[in-house]
Amino acid sequence: MNISFIIKLLLLVIIVGILVYIFLYKYNLGFRNYISMEYMIPDKNNTQELVIAECNENLEKWLDKYAPKFDFVTIYNKCDKVLKYKSPNIKVINTPNIGSCDYAYLSYIIDRYDSLPDFIEFTKGWKEPTQKYHSCNLCTDKQEVLYDELMNFSLKTPYSFANPDNGIIGNKSKWHLTKYKNMREWIKDKEFLNQDMYESNMCNIVYGGHFGASKEQILKTPKKIWELLRSEQKYTREEVDHFIERTWRPLLCKIPSIKIAFVSGYVGPENESYATNRVPNLIKGDNIDCYFITNLQLVAENAKEKGWIVKIIPTPKDQSYNGCNLACKLPKVFPQKFANHKKYDFIIWFDNKFDPKINEVIPVLNNWDQNKCVAMHRHPFLSDKNGNGGADKELKESLKAERYRLQRELYEKYINEEVDKGFSINGEKHYTCCFIIYNNKHPNTLKIQNTWMNHINRCGIQDQISMYFVAQRFKKEIYEFVGGGRCGG
Repeated sequence: MNISFIIKLLLLVIIVGILVYIFLYKYNLGFRNYISMEYMIPDKNNTQELVIAECNENLEKWLDKYAPKFDFVTIYNKCDKVLKYKSPNIKVINTPNIGSCDYAYLSYIIDRYDSLPDFIEFTKGWKEPTQKYHSCNLCTDKQEVLYDELMNFSLKTPYSFANPDNGIIGNKSKWHLTKYKNMREWIKDKEFLNQDMYESNMCNIVYGGHFGASKEQILKTPKKIWELLRSEQKYTREEVDHFIERTWRPLLCKIPSIKIAFVSGYVGPENESYATNRVPNLIKGDNIDCYFITNLQLVAENAKEKGWIVKIIPTPKDQSYNGCNLACKLPKVFPQKFANHKKYDFIIWFDNKFDPKINEVIPVLNNWDQNKCVAMHRHPFLSDKNGNGGADKELKESLKAERYRLQRELYEKYINEEVDKGFSINGEKHYTCCFIIYNNKHPNTLKIQNTWMNHINRCGIQDQISMYFVAQRFKKEIYEFVGGGRCGG
C-alpha cells in the first residue's frame, strides 16, 4: 500500500476526530451523561440491596459471586426460569413478563416503599452489579440539544433486546406503540410528570436499565406516582418502557417543590437615615416570595417598584440609631411574623446591604438536614478553620464602632453573666447574623427565636454576641451553611 496514501488517511481520521470533538464541545454533546457520573459511598452501617430483573439470561454464572456483598438480593423472575443458587440472602419473585426491566424495578419500590434499605442497585440478569449508587448532581450547564432530542424521542419501529438470550423470547412478542407522537407529548399527558424535571436533570440521566439509588432519592416521589408509572406498562415489548427508562433519574433527582420567603428591611428615623436604606434586588424564582419591612413611605415605594411585598411597621419612639436598630430585630429574629408563615418551608432573613445568590441558596435547601432549625455563615474573619471563635473577639471588633461603644457596659455585663452560667467565652461556633435561614417546619425553630430575642434584650443591639451564647444552647439545631453571597462580618 502506498505510504503517502496511509499518511493521508491518518490525517483525514485526525481531522474528522477534531471536528467531531469541536461539534460535541460546542453543542454540549459530550459524554458527561454517560460516563462522568458521581457516586454515593455507603458507610459500614448502611444497608445495601440488589434488585435483578431476570428473564432468560445466564444469571447463575455471577449470582453467588455478588450476592454476599449485599444484605439482600431480590430477583424478579419474568420468564419462569428455574434458577439455581447457593446464597441464603436471595429471594425470587415470579412476575409477569411485561415492561422490560422497569416493571420489576417499580414493583420492588412499590412493595418495599415503607421498608427500603439505605441503598439499592437495580440491574438486569446479564449485567453484573458494581455497588455504585448514583449521586444527583446540580446540572449547571444547559444541554439544549440533548434535551430537545429527549423530548422528541420516540421508538416507532420494533426494538430488539440488547441481550440475545432475551431476544429468543422477547423479540417474538408484538411491538406495542403509545398513542403519543413523542416523549414530550407523553409527559404532557401525565399530571405527575413535567418537562422541567427532565431539563434540570439532563446531566443525571442514566441509560441501559442499570443504576444505583438511595432510599432518600426514591422517597422524593410518593408511592402513588410509582404505582401510576407502573400502570403504564402492559406488554412485553412496548414503546412506553423506553420513556420510563428516561424518567428514572429525573424522578430520583427531582428538586422538591420548596416554598421560600425572603425577608429584608430597613427601619430608620423619619427625617434622616442611619446606615443604608437600600432596597435589595428582587429575588426571582418558582415558589419564592420577597417581603420588605420598613417604617418609611419613600423606602416602601422604592421596594414596591422593585416588586417586593411591602409590610409597613410603626416608627419606633426612640429614633436614635440604637432605637431603630432594636426595632429591626423583630423582622430579623421573627421574619415569619411578616409573611404567611404557614405557606413556606423556609424563611430567610438577609440584611439589605447585599443581594443573595439564589442559585447557591437552592442547593443548600434541597440538601437540608431536617433535624436542623437555623443555618448561618461562620464569621468570615473572627472564626477559625473549624468555624470556632469567641464573644471576646466579637466584642473587641464591635467596640471599633461608636454605635456599639454606647452599649459597652451592657455587652460586658451580659457576657459575664453567661460565663458565670458555665458557657464558654471562646472556642465555640461563631456565626455572622446578616444572612439567616430558618426552617419553618421544625417545632424548635420558634424556641430558638424566642431565646435569641430574650438574649438580645439583655445584651443589646450587637446580636452576634448574643447569638454566640444562644448557639451553645442549640448545638444540634443550629449549623453553618456555605454560599449564597457574603453579607459581611
